[in-house]
Amino acid sequence: MTYTVQTLVPFLQWGDPSGYYDGGNTYIGNAVPAANYYGGQGSIQTILYDVEALQANITIEATLNDLQESAPWFEIARLEANNVSEVRSNTVVGNFTWLRATVTDFAAGNVNIVSASY
Repeated sequence: MTYTVQTLVPFLQWGDPSGYYDGGNTYIGNAVPAANYYGGQGSIQTILYDVEALQANITIEATLNDLQESAPWFEIARLEANNVSEVRSNTVVGNFTWLRATVTDFAAGNVNIVSASY
């Protein structure tokens, strides 16, 4: 059995504009292969959020397309944080090919990591 962990969002600290889409409040993570990337490999993904004093929204998005560049993305999970410090996980089911995370309304705190495992 193979176990894969993909990083959707690496460490982000509020106020550090590097890597942000709009200079500070929105971060769009890189697309990573999902559980069904190779077809027939599974449909269960566990999303892990590790955040510290976070004031932001983290949206997990997926697509069914093979080509991520032209893919229509849709929301499959969301964390709305208002001064939250915790490690939380949730399971999403779907035969997705790609996953990504978007952090919006980033007003304070840190995102230590957001990852997907399958």
